[in-house]
This record gives sequence, structure tokens and C-alpha cells, in this order.
Amino acid sequence: MKYHKSWILITLFLIISFSNGLMDDSYTVNQNETSANIKRINAPQPQKSSVYYEDTTGLASDVYISGNYAFIADSDSGLAVINISNPTAPNSPFYEGTNDRALGLHVDGHYAYVADRLSGLAVIDISNPTNPGISNYKNMPGLAYDVFVSGNYAYVANYDTGLAIIDISTPTNPGTPIYEYTTGYACGVYVRGDYAYVAVDSSGLAIINISDPTNPGTPVYRDTTGLAYGVYVSGDYAYLGDRTSGLAIINVSDPTNPGTPIYRDTTGLARGVYVSGDYAYVSDWSSGLVIIDISDPTNPGTPTYIDTTGHAFGIYVNESYAYVSDYESGLAIIDISDPINPIISSAPDDLIVGKGYTGKSISWTATDTNPDSYTIELLETGIVVASTSWTNDTPVIYNIPNGFTPESYIYKINFTDKNGNSITDTVTITVNEAIPFGNFFLIFIGFAIVYLIIKQSVTEDIKKKKNIRNLQQILP
Repeated sequence: MKYHKSWILITLFLIISFSNGLMDDSYTVNQNETSANIKRINAPQPQKSSVYYEDTTGLASDVYISGNYAFIADSDSGLAVINISNPTAPNSPFYEGTNDRALGLHVDGHYAYVADRLSGLAVIDISNPTNPGISNYKNMPGLAYDVFVSGNYAYVANYDTGLAIIDISTPTNPGTPIYEYTTGYACGVYVRGDYAYVAVDSSGLAIINISDPTNPGTPVYRDTTGLAYGVYVSGDYAYLGDRTSGLAIINVSDPTNPGTPIYRDTTGLARGVYVSGDYAYVSDWSSGLVIIDISDPTNPGTPTYIDTTGHAFGIYVNESYAYVSDYESGLAIIDISDPINPIISSAPDDLIVGKGYTGKSISWTATDTNPDSYTIELLETGIVVASTSWTNDTPVIYNIPNGFTPESYIYKINFTDKNGNSITDTVTITVNEAIPFGNFFLIFIGFAIVYLIIKQSVTEDIKKKKNIRNLQQILP
């Protein structure tokens, strides 16, 4: 009897659940979400921003801004110099060739210091940027990838041989390099205070004490999950372009014991990094420029993407513009006066309603420092809400008209801010017919099964009681 009772309860539960699902006129499709107002995970959308180009004859690998000029490490073309006094209309480049391939550079005073791969460090007089001087070289074993100048020394990320330190107190006659080897390939370098921070591809971040540049200390490492290429230090944190792992952020408040990396992945291959204010700007190869809010470095924001026509290799930020060495496209200049798209913090899930529904609505909430307007479109029909102003972090509610015939309807909302940045979201409303006869038949069959189970159980129970009475009469 207990067995039959269990089956009765299970069958009743299934019938009730099934019938409720059929008769309910509104439920969300995504059963894994706990609310109809959960932020939707959108694919990253390129930001609408002004991008200005000036091509170069080589492959633009790095960029440095000084005064009204952009200095570019232009691979086989050496050093390229572009007047950017009007960033929206950059001038044609001037060139000074180098012996090998210019991969990285740093400008200090009247000199450009170029990491020239097989030719080591090239020092070029740029006191007249329109007519740069002839290169002076300091050859080194290995491959010069990047360079940072601090005081009287140039610090070179020398790929095979780690960090090379060169006295440049006389720029026209650089001194003999001093080396501190690293356990991986040194690709990028940044110097602050008594420490050199080196991006070492397979070993992550290497920190080297350079309080005495003639006798550098042993590297302290903090590995990353990707391949570290570029590095920038700001405040208590080192920011690394970690290629396949995006942006890696490491607490270096104690340079002798760097913290565990925090990551914000990107869709491309993160290379160069530049930090300005509350944002990290990342050259992300095929994904162009990536902008990430780092106002809380322990919880970096969602990346905003600005695509470029080439492959973003190096990055430098100056005032309202980001300057990207865009490899095959030369110099890309990007207006970043408002660096972030609006963010949709709350969006409705897709909705299913029954025919004859009433009083249904959907809502979105977006955030932005300069909100402007939004529109709502019913796809294949047209705009249903014309351009309307919206307020930061305040829900936008749309009442779905009653009387839609059974089919699917897709609504698209587009939020824009006052700088032309935008973000969109879509939601599908499906109107179903009334419960078909076949479903009522299934419910009827279910109840019939329950009836038969109960009847069978009662019959068996009566038989058992009769058998017990018969036994009692037979037994003495």
C-alpha cells in the first residue's frame, strides 16, 4: 500500500506541475536565472569613436608622444616622426632609418632611444623632429624589444638576455651594457624608483632592484597565466598586457613580494598597456584599443572596445587622445574624451505569454556619466518609442501592447550618451496559443492513471483484509 501511495503522490505532482506550466500565461525561458531582471551577458560591442590615421611605410610597433610629435618605432622603416599638433589631421611622417627593426622606443629630452632588435639600442637626435639625426648604436647580444629611460640610464628589455642597463649620460656615446638575466624572454620594461619592472613572457612579471644600476639585484617573479608582453606601473599596481589572458593586475606595494595577479580577459591578444586616471588602455592586437575601468584595481571593469583597421601593437595616452601603433595601418589616433559606452546593468529575460495576456511590461536599467537618449524598436515593424531622454541608473519601463497574435516579437533598445557611445539589448516576447486539446487529453489520461492506481490499491487492500479474516477463522 505504501508503494502505491508513493506512486500516487509522484503522479499527482507531475500532473500539477505540467498543467501549471501549460496554463501559466507568463514565464521566463531561462530557468537558470532567478529573476526576470538579470543583467544579460552581451558580446563586447565596439565603441563608436573618432579614429584618425596616418600610415607609415613600415610596421608601427610602438609609439611615444612628446610635445606636438608622435614618435613611432616603425620596424624596417626605423623611426617615424609625425606632427600631431592637430590630432584629427596628423601630418605625413619623417623618417630616420635604423640598421634592423625598430620595435620599441622612449623619448627623453632631445633624444629618441630605440630598441632596434638585432642592432641593440639606437640613439637618435630629435632636437629638430622634422630632420632627425643619424643613429648612434650600442650593440648587444640578444634582441632589443623595448626600452625605458630613467635618469642617466636606458633600461632595455633584451628578449634572450633579460634586462640590459646602459649608461646614456653621453647619449652620443652610450656605455657598455650591464645585464641581469631573466628566466624567460624579456619583452617590455617600465622603471619607477629603485625598481625595473620587466614583462617576461612565460614568467610573468620580473622585478629587479636597480638602486645601483651598475649592480642590479636578482629578479623577483610573479607568474601570470598568459604571456606577459607589456607593462605599466601606476600607484601600488603593475598592469601587464598578458596576451591570451588580457590585462593582468599585480599589487607591487612591496616590490620584493608582489601579489597574486587579478585578470580582466580581452577578446584579442593584449600587448601594450598605458594607465591614465581611472582607466587602463590596452592595445589588444586584432581587437584594437581596449579601455578598462581600474578605479578599483582589485575588481577591473568590463572592457570597452574601439576597433582599428590594423593590429593594435603599442599604446600611449595624452590628454583626450589615445595614440595606437597600429602595425600595418601606421598611427591611429582615437578620441577618448568619454572612454566608456553606457552599461546595461539590468535587462529582461525572454518572455513567453499566453494568448489573451494583459498588463505585461519589460524594463532595462543603464548607467553612464553622460546619459542622453534611448529608442525602442520592434524589429520588422519599426520604432515604437522615439528618442527619449534617460537617467543614469533609473529603470526604463515599456508596456507591451495587448492583443498580439500568437508568434514571436523581438524588441531592441538602444541607449546612447552625449558623446555618441551606445549599447543595445534585445528581448524576445513569444505569444502562445491557448492550451491545445491534446494537452487537455494528456491531463485527462494522467488523472485516469491516478484513478486506476487508487482503485487497484483499494481492491488489493480489501482482498488483504478478507484473507486476514479467513485466516483468523481457520486458526485455533
